[in-house]
Amino acid sequence: MQGIYLYRPFNRDRYPETAPLRAAGYLATWLSAFPDSKPMRERPRFRDDPHCDFEDWCENVVLLHEANARGIPVWILPSAPHIWVSTSGWQTPISVPGAPAGAMFGGWSAADYMEGLPVPISLAGQDTAAVDAASSYAASPVFLRHAGRRMIFVDASNEDLERALAAILGDRPEAVVFLKSVRKEFSGTARIVAGTSLHQQVFEQMDGLDLEIVHYEGDRRLLLVQDAVHCGYEYRFFVVDGQLVTGAGCVVHHTPLDNAEIFDPQMEPARDSSEVGSYPAVRDQHLAFARTFVEEFAAEHGRRLDYCLDVAVGADGRTFVIELNPPLNCGRYASDVGAWMDAVVARTEAAAAAGHTGKHS
Repeated sequence: MQGIYLYRPFNRDRYPETAPLRAAGYLATWLSAFPDSKPMRERPRFRDDPHCDFEDWCENVVLLHEANARGIPVWILPSAPHIWVSTSGWQTPISVPGAPAGAMFGGWSAADYMEGLPVPISLAGQDTAAVDAASSYAASPVFLRHAGRRMIFVDASNEDLERALAAILGDRPEAVVFLKSVRKEFSGTARIVAGTSLHQQVFEQMDGLDLEIVHYEGDRRLLLVQDAVHCGYEYRFFVVDGQLVTGAGCVVHHTPLDNAEIFDPQMEPARDSSEVGSYPAVRDQHLAFARTFVEEFAAEHGRRLDYCLDVAVGADGRTFVIELNPPLNCGRYASDVGAWMDAVVARTEAAAAAGHTGKHS
């Protein structure tokens, strides 16, 4: 192995109390790395009560588990303040010419180079432009063509929110809109009616949104406002180097322990409100859509992109794209993390062999 592989889990002092029964293999991996870790209850009784969420823990330990299974040497980084990773991926550190290629699993800290890393590391193929492309998806013509709804970025001001809501409403007497903070601090729907202050209507229905705008006053692209649409059979694909590598239904209580296939067919017809079932025909429909989307998105932004692609079936029965996320925000669900890691390692080793250092702005 020529690449460098870094891993920073969160809450390394604990594991969920049901892990011995539900995830014995994962637990053995965890305890081999963190032998002093103790079992914790899985839901807090009080706000500050120590606990350990089973799904979050699985999404962290699965990276180390799959790396060990492949003989990948992983450098476990020390804990760092303000780095709490409950989903798995990497962030892009600042690089220097000649830095070796590497992959970062977990959160990056600016203090890492002071903790013993010999030189800054260039994450193979993952640069700031690639992260921006996934984070600013609503500005992409390819994304908007496949979204099936109007989407508008909103700056942190009442005036800009009013403008965006008016554009979404158009000539209609009323509409249901979906608002999402790009900082992932909140999301929700609101019904707006023509003829009165639209942003005040939304403030009355979404507690704290007015304070959010005041707090981030002057920030650009604070919110994303869009038409509310029906989302059925929600599904997440994982993309490495512009290639689809695995996928799974967006089932909150599923983890990689529930994986059955590389592109897993398990989904909920209505998220969080219906039974999980196996829907291979829907999976195949999603997969055909995703293959088209990733090729068009790569043509627009370049192939060296790593992200997850969320899709769903709309009211018309067709698949559409919900959103993109950079790797750090990609919850795993029942995806095949081994297949994802194989793709990451193949790309990282190729970059290391070629002496690639990545491009950083």
